[in-house]
Amino acid sequence: MEMLKQPLRIHNLEIRNRLVMAPMECRKTDEFGEVSQEMLDYYDQRTRGGDFGLIITEHHFVSPDGRASSRQLSIVDDSKIESNRRLAKLVRNNGSAVFMQLGHAGMMAQPLSGDGNALSASDISIPSPLGGEISAEEMSIEDIGRVTECFAKAAVRAKKAGFDGVEIHAAHGYLLSQFYSPIINCRKDAYTCETLDGMGDFVSTLRCYKLSARKSGRNFQSHYALALMTTVRAAALCTRLPPRHKNLQRQALIF
Repeated sequence: MEMLKQPLRIHNLEIRNRLVMAPMECRKTDEFGEVSQEMLDYYDQRTRGGDFGLIITEHHFVSPDGRASSRQLSIVDDSKIESNRRLAKLVRNNGSAVFMQLGHAGMMAQPLSGDGNALSASDISIPSPLGGEISAEEMSIEDIGRVTECFAKAAVRAKKAGFDGVEIHAAHGYLLSQFYSPIINCRKDAYTCETLDGMGDFVSTLRCYKLSARKSGRNFQSHYALALMTTVRAAALCTRLPPRHKNLQRQALIF
């Protein structure tokens, strides 16, 4: 138990202890996906006193076609920076470091526009837990590039809002985990999951975030260091990678 009280350093960021509040969606945003007073009160109750060394907020959607549900936090454009700054300031003032979780729901999305099929690794339909089917259109190379850029811009916005880092949501059947799934990912190009070579492109995406945040125009002191943590929780990838890919298990790109 004593180890939990010890500080932990991630690059230039020192976390006061090893207790982390995991991202949990509370759906307390306003209708535009911005931080509400109700959400601030929710995080204030859980962070007051600084018992947690690190808070990871619930997932933010990075593009309008990637929203997972109504009243999900949004970071789709610069207009969302200010309300997220209020959240980051509250958590930091309460004594904890704070990371923003970024995600895209892929075929599980409820797009803001409500038009057209959702996007995924392949053109596919799967049973819906609510009955019927969920259909998705295969992402083109251009789509992949656009969504990659959305993640990169979202990371820059998180930094401008005062967050200490970002966590990439790659679980729960959302877009990135769809690319890892041999059931959903039927691609034959560089993004296939048949050989796991497509993971190289995933790492390239992470490096894109890193470069974008570094170019955001502000040099942070150590307590503002931005760390990019990969959350590849699709367990098969971490246990079945061939030797040449083992370094991917240890990927943590630091800004």
